[in-house]
Amino acid sequence: MHTSKCTGPSPPAFRNYQTTVNDLFVDEAGRKATVWIDATAETDAGPYVNEKMLIFYFDEAGKISKTAEFIDSAASAAFHARLQAVMEAKAKEV
Repeated sequence: MHTSKCTGPSPPAFRNYQTTVNDLFVDEAGRKATVWIDATAETDAGPYVNEKMLIFYFDEAGKISKTAEFIDSAASAAFHARLQAVMEAKAKEV
């Protein structure tokens, strides 16, 4: 298992965004790799926790040609509803 912090841009409501790689599946003949990760972050709406699957497709030269991402949509929808409510409440305070 590998854990890393996001060093690139993340949504402004997210702090301390981290990912943990749970597993990696490589299909050399099919020129693709799948990564199963858990993502976490701190937010004003409470902790963000989600599970994701990332699929990387490679061309003949070994460069990524296409990606696909699948997330736990139920967890994501519930979190984003909470986040939206917090953001709206903060906007009314101003």
